[in-house]
Amino acid sequence: MAEIGLVLPTYNEAENLPGLVDRLQALPLPGDLWTVVVDDDSPDGTAEVVRHLASRYPGISLLSRQGVRGLGSAIRDGLRSCLEEGCRYIVTMDADGSHDPTELTDLLHAATSQEADLVTGSRYISGGRVKDWEWRRRLQSRLANLMTRYLLGTPNESTTNYRVYGQSAARIVVERSTANHYEFQVESMLLAISQRLKVVEVPITFIGRTEGESKLGVSQVLKWGTFFLSELAPFHLRRGKYARQVLA
Repeated sequence: MAEIGLVLPTYNEAENLPGLVDRLQALPLPGDLWTVVVDDDSPDGTAEVVRHLASRYPGISLLSRQGVRGLGSAIRDGLRSCLEEGCRYIVTMDADGSHDPTELTDLLHAATSQEADLVTGSRYISGGRVKDWEWRRRLQSRLANLMTRYLLGTPNESTTNYRVYGQSAARIVVERSTANHYEFQVESMLLAISQRLKVVEVPITFIGRTEGESKLGVSQVLKWGTFFLSELAPFHLRRGKYARQVLA
């Protein structure tokens, strides 16, 4: 049974995975690491790369799914796998190099020292920053986080995938989340807040990808906006699936 689970959702990340996994394996983590790579049938051979890495490092598992089913559903399936493995803390991060693996120790330290149920990396608190991103993407991200913060009461950053889930937060998300794409990040944050779980922000440096192509296109932005307007309005926080429930 591993202490720390790691979920890496992938689609065409064959170029980025080896270097990322090597860096993660070299970290001085406070427990054994179990990694599940959730791959959506990547045509670039990502699955074969994962199998090769699994032969080099113990504790790497491939969850291969047919078709492109979305970031949110991939994270949800990965969280479920880590819970079944008995992981106490579950890390989610991008596989494209945009999240610095060395900052993982800071997120895990916050989870343990502050007894946080959910730790989220933040570009928008003191010490956080963004590198190698064009101004349009910076503006898009900043506006999205300002909207969710002031209209929905989320923390400064609610759109990043660089997080550490405790078991309580992970279970709530697995059981109640329905978002399948980028809107999953906001939905999962709202689910944690609605259950009065402790959420902590830790500054991170976000780095624009250097290899491969971004998956966040116009269609994904439109889906996020539609989801925000239809599902994440304040009314739904008071009534509906975000209403507080006592979990067994």
